[in-house]
Amino acid sequence: MIKFDGKKTGIFAAGVAFGTAGIKILTSDDAKKLYTNCTAAVLRAKSCVMKTATSVQENAGDILAEANRLKVKTNKSYAYLTYLKTKASELEKIKGISLESEKGYIKSVSVSKSMIDESRSIKENYCLRIPYSENYIYVPKNNIAWISFDKRGILYLVDDKEYILYDKYDEEKRRATGEEIESISQEEKQKINDYYKNK
Repeated sequence: MIKFDGKKTGIFAAGVAFGTAGIKILTSDDAKKLYTNCTAAVLRAKSCVMKTATSVQENAGDILAEANRLKVKTNKSYAYLTYLKTKASELEKIKGISLESEKGYIKSVSVSKSMIDESRSIKENYCLRIPYSENYIYVPKNNIAWISFDKRGILYLVDDKEYILYDKYDEEKRRATGEEIESISQEEKQKINDYYKNK
């Protein structure tokens, strides 16, 4: 004779009933509406994402095109600036040749922009530190032919003209001719070289 376990049978029956009710709920009109609304929301989100992606791509293309346009413009400006600097250097060389050919001017010393004391320079004259020394002289701005794009230049002085040498406090120290100023610079340079050789 077959024995029925009431407990197990009850659980099985409840499961079947719950499953049947679940299937009815899942296939009901309310459930269909919920599925439809969820699907529509997903499709709307997808459409929104696609529109945003398209907009971002279009904007990225515009930004890239503008960046390329600016790059071309910058390169043209740089090329023109280089051309102007080259022409300016050529003019300075011509100026140097002109000064050398004038009677009395000698190609004195190499100078750099860092040797100019801007606070003491005036409209027509530079206050210039003589290279390798603590002496300063006032020289006409036209007496320097700038090379290396306005960073380094050659100072032209009149060989037998006396120039006043000043200290850093603008106190007069002594006088020296154009020829002597070149010697002062060379002597000071030699002292520095000797100092480092003996270290």
